[in-house]
Amino acid sequence: MITMEDVEQRLALDVGGVLRRRGHRLKALLDRRRRGTELAGYLDHLVTGDRLTFAVDAITANLHGIDPADEPRSEARAFPGWFIAVTVVPGREPAELRHRPGGYLGLLADLTAPAYQLREGRHVAHWIVGIEGGSATVRLAVIPNHRISDAPLLLPLDLLAPGERDLLRLPRETAAVR
Repeated sequence: MITMEDVEQRLALDVGGVLRRRGHRLKALLDRRRRGTELAGYLDHLVTGDRLTFAVDAITANLHGIDPADEPRSEARAFPGWFIAVTVVPGREPAELRHRPGGYLGLLADLTAPAYQLREGRHVAHWIVGIEGGSATVRLAVIPNHRISDAPLLLPLDLLAPGERDLLRLPRETAAVR
């Protein structure tokens, strides 16, 4: 039987590797579709240096003692050119965030509001890690600063409730990026 302590220890050893692999998978998808070159470069920024170190430390700290009945745990921090937020959710299924008051977009807006109050523009990234039964899922949202970039948004569409998809004029069904 795998305990939460086992999950915490296993992930603590390679959270950075998990985040890097997710960034590389998303970048490979953009490369296959021959678009999003600037966004692909932003993914490289997120899986290196202080930005990655913060995400790894925040995930590792928030895994400690997490229980399936707990609310999602989030941390955020500003970096030169970036505002990084991290949320650890008990449970691997995205329904937890879709059905919260305000939905995923509400959570994202609450976490990233400080980024938009900073004078200098910053790109925003949000790592979402779901933990359940000895395994984890990792999702990533990237919102480029459109004052300095034409790169597209990267949103974890499976976290959006139907009303949020309608608001953004997105299809209700999408294929997962694995």
